[in-house]
Formats: sequence, C-alpha cells, structure tokens
Amino acid sequence: MLAQTMSRADSERWSASASSEHWSPSAAAASDDERWSASSAPDEEEPLGEEAAGELIKFLLTRHVEGTISARTMCVICWWAVKAGCRSEKVSKFAYSPEAQTGKYQRHVDAAMGVSTKNQSSYRVDVPSYLKHGLTRQEVPTTVGIPHEKLLEEIADNVTFEDDLHSAVQERRLPPSYYSHDVVLAADGAGDPHPPVPIGMFIDGVQFLKKASFIAVWVFSLVTGQRHILATLKKHQLCSCGCRGWCSLYRVFDFARWALTAAADGVFPLRRHNDVPWPERDPRGDVAGTPMPFKFALVWLKADWGEFAGSIGFQTWSSNLWPCYCCHAERDSMRVVLPEYATSLPWAPVSQQDYDEACAACQLDVTVPDRETHAAIRAALFFDRRKRGARGRALLADVQCGDVLLKAGDRLEVSPIARQRVRLRRDPDLSEGGEVLEAQLRDACASAEPAVLYPRLHS
Repeated sequence: MLAQTMSRADSERWSASASSEHWSPSAAAASDDERWSASSAPDEEEPLGEEAAGELIKFLLTRHVEGTISARTMCVICWWAVKAGCRSEKVSKFAYSPEAQTGKYQRHVDAAMGVSTKNQSSYRVDVPSYLKHGLTRQEVPTTVGIPHEKLLEEIADNVTFEDDLHSAVQERRLPPSYYSHDVVLAADGAGDPHPPVPIGMFIDGVQFLKKASFIAVWVFSLVTGQRHILATLKKHQLCSCGCRGWCSLYRVFDFARWALTAAADGVFPLRRHNDVPWPERDPRGDVAGTPMPFKFALVWLKADWGEFAGSIGFQTWSSNLWPCYCCHAERDSMRVVLPEYATSLPWAPVSQQDYDEACAACQLDVTVPDRETHAAIRAALFFDRRKRGARGRALLADVQCGDVLLKAGDRLEVSPIARQRVRLRRDPDLSEGGEVLEAQLRDACASAEPAVLYPRLHS
C-alpha cells in the first residue's frame, strides 16, 4: 500500500457542515478558519519540584542520546543531585555511584528507562549489514516495533482517545488525504463503529555520536501526535554492495508494508513478515487472524527532501529528467519564483498513475527457464559499486533468458518474493524436465530464491 505524501502546502482549508450522528467523512463539519496544523501553546511558568526534576532528566537523556554526555556522566550527575538534597524519584532512579565499574552505567540507564535487550516479546527482522569486525555482509537480527501493537497500546492508555478520534473526523481537522483514503471509504461503507485511526510515518536521520548517525523510522497517530519507533539503522552498517544502503532499507520497508497492511485490514497477521509461521511460544500466534479494535489508515509519509531522495529512493533535485518527486517541474525553471505561484504552480502534480508507469517502464520480471540459464546469469553478475553504475549486483554481459535478452547493466533487484539480491550463489536443486522444472523454479522463488525475478533498472 502506498501512502500519499503531503507537504505543508497541502494543508489547505477545508470546511463542511454536518451532524455528529455518524463519523462519515461526508458528514463531518468544521469552521472556515480551522486548520490541520497545531496552534502554538500558551506560555507556561517555569517548572518547579517534580516537574523541574522531569525536565532535568529529559535534558540529560537528550544529551546522552545525542552523544554529548556518556551514561556515566548522566548517572554521576544524578548521584550528586540526590546527595545535594533532591528527593525526586525521577532523578534517584538514574543515580549511580561514581566508583562503579564503567560498563555498569549504561545498563543502569537502560534499566531505569525500562529498556531490556533480552525482551523475549521483541520482534526482529534480519537486515543485511556490515559490522565493524565482520569481513563480509551479514544478516543481523534487528529489533523493530510493530506499528499496530504500539498504537493499540497508546489507545488503551488514553481513555479519551475514542472521543478525540470522532471529534477530529467530524470537525475535519485531519488532512484531506484521510477523507479520500480507500480504507476510510471502505469502513464508512461497511458501517464500522469506529473510523480508521489516521497515522503517519516519519523518516529522518539522527546523530547519536559526534561522527555517527542512524536512519530512524517512526509511526505516529495524527490524533495525538505521539511517535512510536519502528526501526533504526546505523548508517555505517548499511549494505555497501553498490546499492547505497537499499538492501538494508528494503528489509525495513518490506516489514513496514506487512505491518501496515495488517493494520489497514484491522486483523492481526496470521504469519510473520517473511511468511513464516509464528513460533509456538510467541503470544502473537494466539491472536493471529482475530480482529483489531481499530483499523488504521496511513495518510502521511513525512520526511525531508534528502530522505525522500536518499532513503525512499526518489530522484534528487539535481536530476535532469525528474528533479521533483511531487510535480513535473523542469530543472532549469523549478527555482524560478513568480508572484502568480502563490496560488498555483505551472507544473502538473505527479499522480499515482505517473509513478506506477515510471516504475513499470524500468522493471522487467522474468522467469529463469532452466538450470543452464540460471548458471549463465550467476556467472555474469558482479557488484557494481561505480558512482554512475547500476547500484547493486548487475550483469557484466548480455544473457539470453528464454525469450528475453537481459542486457549488460541490468540489475538484480530485491522484491517481496526475492528478498535478497546477493543470494544467487548456487543452482537450484531441481529435477530435469519441462513443466516440472519450471514449477520447481517457481517454488524456489516462493522460498526467496532470487533467480526468478530479474527487474531491469537502468540508473
């Protein structure tokens, strides 16, 4: 499912009048001057007592996460604050003796925050990564957050959430993309008791050390604005096969697709994201296939232009063919600002059909017909790490694959069926003969054998 992107310019006024008997988008009402963007909060007095202690811990944790101070520095500051007379439990639980062993401070901070690296209920996704002491690329189990679980926990803790949701829908305080969303329209037509919860996904780079940073992905509710971490990937550990990190990012996005699809359907997933059954002791298997209390509609993909071009994979603003992912602007004129542009732009917006046609023009799905062709493709592949190369594992020479000629420079691409581009190492274990051979090749595809899908993507 593709979410609609939105910028601040898209947050236009909308108005309607209707009764509050039903949450239907067509029945919602709002005044003319209401906007989706949040208003500024009034000035508040300086915090004192417990509130001040909370601000201190918030400040120290922020500096610690940014890498400005170490866990030891934070714990020792809290230690001496307690010795100086601070009686706040918020501070005392982070306090730790200056004489303790160095390795115990971070564990103490994690324990105080309720973070456990041994949590058996955590969900992990194998992400292709390069570790510091590894010689080759490895599959690293990466802890991620399942969006619907985090959002349902937030809803359960908020006694006014249901009223806030109905109020936001009826007063049309949500973005226009919500009221035209397929999930929302389908729920309205089916007479669901609750409107789908509007959610967004936010992607951004975060610096956590002076010379290190990671890519973070959050999901958030548009009703409350509260963020929940979905995944984090250290930039220096991203795949470097020439893909510019796409092999690693794809695993996270594939997981997000699986989770957000289940959230939109309003049903707990029957299997894991890689189509593997739930383990026997995993409590998620007990609720698999049962309905969720709410459905969720992804209506906003939030990121700066750098992340849209880098992490999400759109063209950069320096592209000669498509410098803007939102409209059909031309590179030479896109920076020209005229007075009439305040109300309308001279370039047509990019539609979903435009995006789908552009992808279809660059992609070719083929089925490897026999073992000999499989071996020929495997022998011709190399990792193209050139600056203007194919950005991944590509063909060094032309290879005939059935009726299709695969050309030099064509790239082996990951997909929901073939989740890893570099696992084309050995011939599939197949029998000889006609339809049986092709059927078994297709079975190999279903088990993540990437010899079956071979998209043609030219940079």
